[in-house]
Amino acid sequence: MKQTEAFLVGDIGATNARLSLAHLPAGAKSAAAVTLSYTDVLPVADQTSAPALIEAYLARQPELDTAGLAGACLALAGPREQADGDSSVQLVNAPLNFVQSALAAQLGCPVSLMHDFSAIAGAIATYDDATLTALHRLGDAGPAAGPRAVLGPGTGLGVGGLLPTASGWEILASEGGHAGLAPADPLEAEVLGILLREYEYVCWETVLSGPGLMRLYGAVCELWACRQEVSAPSDLLAAAVDELEPVCHQTLELFCSLLGSAAASLVLTLGARGGLFLAGGVLPRMQGFLQESQFRTRFDERGPLSGYCQRVPVYLLDDPWVGLRGAALRATQVI
Repeated sequence: MKQTEAFLVGDIGATNARLSLAHLPAGAKSAAAVTLSYTDVLPVADQTSAPALIEAYLARQPELDTAGLAGACLALAGPREQADGDSSVQLVNAPLNFVQSALAAQLGCPVSLMHDFSAIAGAIATYDDATLTALHRLGDAGPAAGPRAVLGPGTGLGVGGLLPTASGWEILASEGGHAGLAPADPLEAEVLGILLREYEYVCWETVLSGPGLMRLYGAVCELWACRQEVSAPSDLLAAAVDELEPVCHQTLELFCSLLGSAAASLVLTLGARGGLFLAGGVLPRMQGFLQESQFRTRFDERGPLSGYCQRVPVYLLDDPWVGLRGAALRATQVI
């Protein structure tokens, strides 16, 4: 790869589409080495189609010359489907459908599509310990050997995995956020009962996401027989962290406990002794609260395998562009 090659990369979820021009120096293998320019964030709700989204981004970047693109990679919040030699991704929580061949014709360069948390997992595989915030680890060592689990609440709940092989990391794409919710105590069982009156199916994403936080809040308000005082996740987080509103505080405690359960289940399923890596847009805004919450207690309390989970380090990644960096690594065939 020449140092001058440029790739269009995207990290596109149900709420925001992050797009950028990416460069990676020749021989570089780390997401931290990716240089991003012409970075922009567009609301997905404003777009009528995937090609229209790309066109809207390019219209806002008049100096960007697509004729010079070596390729493009879009990391998308939905499972990638393959049929008749073409690949496509339908966003799970938004109506946009991305078709590889159509986007390649639009941009005039090769295009690859990947799962958004596959991009995040691929980037995490290249980060060193200094790039990660350790919420819990044993001693001063960095991430341990063995499979790694990746989990991140945002508009949805992203899940991914990394499996060590003789030739490097194999990235595991997952829709584990849509696995069924499993309550662990009477309060959570009551909350599940409330949610089942409104939703035919309640999964981890139903509660472990930005919208999920508000669903939990509504359920807790019903249990307390009180009026809802906040209407946005950011307001709930602020009130809970500052302990201004006891119902908000209990809601966030409940969120952290459920997150600990979901994280431990993922770690046990993957055998992720190499660590749990938390990403997504929600958790960096509540790092202190998360560390003081019941998250780690719930994560560790796994019956006969409690000792197994207690030895698993947990890291938090606070990089809003990690998906773009992971897409750049895929575009340049590093991952």
